[in-house]
Formats: sequence, C-alpha cells, structure tokens
Amino acid sequence: MNILLVISLAVVPRSVIGLRRTGKVVTVDWFVWNLQEPSKIKIDAKSPITIDFVAQIAPQSDSIKGKNLWRLGIFGSEHNDGHGERIGFKSQILKAKQASKRPRKGEPLKMKIILGRFDLSHIGCSEVRYFCVDFGKNPDSTVDFELRSGTALDNIVSCKEMECRLPNSNATMTGPETVPALVVPSPTVRLSGYGWNIRMKGYPEGQKTFTIELHVDPHPLTDKIRGTGLWRVGIFLSNEIRGRMVRSQYQPDILNVADKSKPIISGERLIFSDLHTVLNTTSVGCPGVDLQFLCLELAKGENPIPDFRLSDGPLIRCTRLDCDNPGDYTDPEELPSYPPAARVREGLGMQILIKDACVDGSHDVSMDVQVDPHPSTDTIRGSGLWRLGVFLSNSTTCPMAMAQYKPDILNATHKAKRLTAGEWLRFDDLHTNLHTLGVGCPESFLQYLCLEFDKGENPSPDFQLPEGPLIDCVAVNCTRARTSFTDWLAGVIEAVFRGESPSADA
Repeated sequence: MNILLVISLAVVPRSVIGLRRTGKVVTVDWFVWNLQEPSKIKIDAKSPITIDFVAQIAPQSDSIKGKNLWRLGIFGSEHNDGHGERIGFKSQILKAKQASKRPRKGEPLKMKIILGRFDLSHIGCSEVRYFCVDFGKNPDSTVDFELRSGTALDNIVSCKEMECRLPNSNATMTGPETVPALVVPSPTVRLSGYGWNIRMKGYPEGQKTFTIELHVDPHPLTDKIRGTGLWRVGIFLSNEIRGRMVRSQYQPDILNVADKSKPIISGERLIFSDLHTVLNTTSVGCPGVDLQFLCLELAKGENPIPDFRLSDGPLIRCTRLDCDNPGDYTDPEELPSYPPAARVREGLGMQILIKDACVDGSHDVSMDVQVDPHPSTDTIRGSGLWRLGVFLSNSTTCPMAMAQYKPDILNATHKAKRLTAGEWLRFDDLHTNLHTLGVGCPESFLQYLCLEFDKGENPSPDFQLPEGPLIDCVAVNCTRARTSFTDWLAGVIEAVFRGESPSADA
C-alpha cells in the first residue's frame, strides 16, 4: 500500500511569543511524504516500511551547512492533527547523513528512509486511525537556525488516515489464527480537565522548593482503571504557554509509588497532594528572558498495569511565573515587589456571527466576547491593557495552524476596560474580516475560529496575566461558494426570510 500526503504550508503557526533566535532562516514552501508498506502485515509485529520525503526549500531561504540539522519522527495518533498521545512514537528515523543533509534555496530536500521496525498492525483500528510524520529542526543541530514558512514554526506534523489491518478488515494479513482472541481494545481514560495549586519557598541562590497539589476530573464516559504504575507527572520550565517547545530542568516524574497507583473512577476527582520538587528559577519570568512559564505534564506511567490509553494525553498545563532574580537582593528575607496580577478563569464567552461575503470575497465577522475574572484577581485599571487576536485553525485544543492570524482587533476604548473581580470583562460589537468559504467543511483542514486573549503589548501600568494568553475556539459551519444563478437566488430567498437585505455576493 502506498500513501501519499501533500502538505501546503501557505498558512502555518506564528512564532512563539518571547522566543529569541539569532541564526539563519530556512524557509519551506511545502513538503510531501509517501509511505510504502509490505503487502502482508504481521499482527503485533514490527514490519519494514519505507518513507519517501521531499521538502521544497523556498527561493528566499538561507542555505545552511552543519550536522544534525533535521529530525523526522513517526507515530500513530487518534487525531488527524497528531495531537495527544503518540502511539509507537519514534522521534528520529533519519540516519546521521540524512539528518545533516544541506538545504539549498529553491531546491527540494529529498530523503528515502527505510525503517525495519514499526508496528502498523493496529493503526487504523479502534481509536488510533492516523499515521503521522513529524518534521522539524533537530534539537542537537550544530547550526542555529529557524525553520519557517511565512512565520516561524518549531515542527510540522501531518497525518493520514489508515485502513484497519486486523482480521475481517479486507486487508491481507499473516499470523496465527488465534490472534483475534488477543486483540482486546485497551480501556480508555478520558478526562474533563485538571488544575493545580502551587506553593513556593525561595532561597537566595535561586533555588525554589515547589509544593504542588494536582486535581484531575474524570470524564463521565471514562473507563474505570485500577492498578499499579498508572500515572506520571512531569515538571519543567518553558518559553511557551502550552509547553510545546523548550523544556528546561525537565523532571519526567515527581510522583511516588502510592500516587502512581491511584485509581481513576468516573465521578470521583483524582487528587495528587503534597508533591515536592526543586527548580532554579533565577530570572524566570523576567523581561527579555525566554523562560516564562512553569509547566506540569500529566501522562500515563511508563509501564502501567493494566495498560490503557489516555485520550488527548499527555496533558500539559502551564502558568506564568513572576520575575524574581535573587541576585538583586542582599537580604534573603527581602521580598521582591511584584506587579499586580490579572487572574481570569479558563474559557472565553463568545457570540459570533459570520455575515455574507464582502466585495473582496472576505466575510464580516462580528462578535461579543466576555472574560470571567477570577475571584482572587487584582483590579487592573489603565490603558493599552488588553489584546484580542483572531485566527482560523485545525484544532480547538492544540492549534497547529493559525490561518489569517490577526494579533489584535481591539480599539483603544476596548483596551482600557477595567478588570474587577465579580464583574465580567466585556468586549461588545467587535468586527473583523476573514475568508471563511470552505472552512468547517469535511474536506477542509481548517475547522475552527479561535480567539486569543492576552495582555496588551505595552500596558500602562504593567501587570502579570498568569493564565494568559487564553485561546478558545468555536466550530465554523460549512459554507461553500455559490457557483450558479440558482445558488445565488437561493441565497437571496434565504436572506429575505431572515429579514436581511440580499447581498450581491450571496
């Protein structure tokens, strides 16, 4: 079976806020990969596969030369954008020579990877339906460079839905006849969300002891799991609110044996209390420093008994740390003066209306947005306080694409709105233009309209937004281009029944 997937990179994620890179820029216009697998697949066995990979280097790209430039990973996933748990993940399948292949401007970067050990037999069955390729800059690169396509990105993940190869799936299989009795779907743990509380005790040399309480809310439809070695909680410092890039001082597991074996049961909150670890947070959260966030990673254990799947896991949650440089103090008892903190609850309230197309083919999008302050928030008054971005994306939980990204649609009046505990922060009658034809349709990569709430670029006074930036998304109803007079007339009739003025572009 040959599977060909072409990824156009006209729209890609924007650069991560706060990340400083000083090297050259390698710009990729698109990449394509083709998976070749044997005609017969053995169940529960690793089979030889071949991946042909081509990345088109843009004419304006810098040319670089060095070792360990590239990383190409493969895995199975439950999601068409590859987020969540990576089944059978191999982070690097390139040989040293391939990883060091020099990109030349305007020319394709070609590689053929022959891999003799990957289990394809269960991909396409049950919830793991996608085979994914992850292409990016190698963290061990000897050259400092950015991988770009219009805007900076860390890596590109693309996935293709696979056919099931288990018995009775019309695929050609080999293996013992008793295998079907062994193919029992693993139980699935589904979570509604999780949160955490942190206490910190600092020392003059920059070390801090963190005491953490983590609470996990099971989804009503989760399977019940009891056993040993079920969980893992990692902790690290990062440069990005979703913890997807830098992992500094990464500690993969801070749970003890008893915590690892706590059961998950629908309707009962799972609590990990009194977790302890030590990190050096010197300058973390300070202006001009990459590291701004403390992140927790909740995942299933390395060898859980029984085995299970963690839907949408590992789950990563981050919070911004206040700037605290111990080198600035001579008295260990002296406490720094922190700017006020605007604390808000997760999730944005929004009402969105996408109107008929304008003359240029774009659609007027009007919206009312509400932000719910946390009861413990400081009151924030001033000017230039807020920023509200808007974009189209492929995912509600972990956006890869940020298409037609507009970093700020607020005017000066909106930016100066006061934040007070107990009062909704409201932004009414906001407008912007987006091209939304085809968005939300089954064949479209883009399915969602997303809002990004953050503090302004230069707020006066300055303050911290520990939970920000907040991103929330809504599904877009599929709207296709009308190509005939009949379609146009149908649009006019529809508008009349809605009590609107018919548009020439309907």
